[in-house]
Order: sequence, then structure tokens, then C-alpha cells
Amino acid sequence: MHKPVRDSFNCIPENRQVRIAIPDAKQVLTMRRWRDAVAPDNYFGEPSWDIMLTIWVAHESDREVTMQHLTDTMIAYDILENHVQRLIVGGLIDRMGEGRDAALGLTHRGAAMMEAIFNVDPNAG
Repeated sequence: MHKPVRDSFNCIPENRQVRIAIPDAKQVLTMRRWRDAVAPDNYFGEPSWDIMLTIWVAHESDREVTMQHLTDTMIAYDILENHVQRLIVGGLIDRMGEGRDAALGLTHRGAAMMEAIFNVDPNAG
């Protein structure tokens, strides 16, 4: 069950079936990184979403994401730790190892959520 979304611009149909060309996760992540580089004072920060996008892009290209990688490219370690812990508790990601060298990966639930967001057919290809 989806939580109600406020849709004041009528972008989401009643049946929640969206038939638009959705950019892939790497395009979205690239746009967000560019936006963050151009926009002053981190006005648009959404660390949990950026963490999920980064892990998803890595997952799709068979690469590993570590806490250190996210600290180097996103946010301070203590802030990152809080967001990672929330995603773990939410069942969306797993952590393998401890500290900055810990690798992060999507759980089945996290992968299914990202597939649904980007309309990826897990049976295709």
C-alpha cells in the first residue's frame, strides 16, 4: 500500500500507472550531482535518496559502494551513518563489514523498490 502523495499538479494518475519515459538511475544521479554542484548551500539535500540512487547505480553496473565512497562523494560520515542506519532498519539496504570500509548493498526489498521507481522489468533481458 502506497502512502498518499500530494499531487497538486495532477502528475500521478488515479490508478498510479505512469506511462512516461523515465530516465535511468544514472541519469538521475548525474543530474542531482550537477544540481548540487551549482546550487548554493546544499538547498536540495536528500541524503537517503542519494544513497539509494548511488547503491542502485552501482548494483546495476556490478560495482561495490562503501561507506568511504559515500563519504568522499556525498556527506560527512556521521550524517551518512544516520541515514544508512535508517535505510538498514527500513529493510532497504544491507551493510557488510564495519566502519568506512563497510560495503553497502540493496536488499531484495530495496531492489524491488528501485525497480518499481524506474519501471524496470526484472524479467527483461
